[in-house]
Amino acid sequence: MRANISLNIDLDRVPHLVKGLLVSEGARLVGLVQQFNDDITTPLDELEFEKVVENVRELREPLDDINVVLAQAENITVSYINKDEPEETQSEIDEAMTESLMNRMQDKEMKDKYDSFLDRINTENMYSDPEDQAGEESE
Repeated sequence: MRANISLNIDLDRVPHLVKGLLVSEGARLVGLVQQFNDDITTPLDELEFEKVVENVRELREPLDDINVVLAQAENITVSYINKDEPEETQSEIDEAMTESLMNRMQDKEMKDKYDSFLDRINTENMYSDPEDQAGEESE
């Protein structure tokens, strides 16, 4: 089971937090390597393939968990690295997306594809009410 938590700490404590997360996950990885040697290598040497498959499946779960924590530590670290860069506001992001879309729509080939798509929607009557279609078929 996982818990999703929020943490509010001083910026100068972020490196210590990240280091703690990474050291902890490193220790878990070392333990998994030992478990790998015990649970995978030994049965493999003894040709107990069913046991190998079972143990591999069991080892993948903590590896997935470690991957999640490593990704979170990475995100925290990237945010810390970029702490002095100004954040884009949502309106700036929206404006950039709108401008990009407008530029694409001005491209003739893209406009032709869009118009063709709209024509297909209209001719295939994709958004019509099914009851309307049933009424038309019975007439």
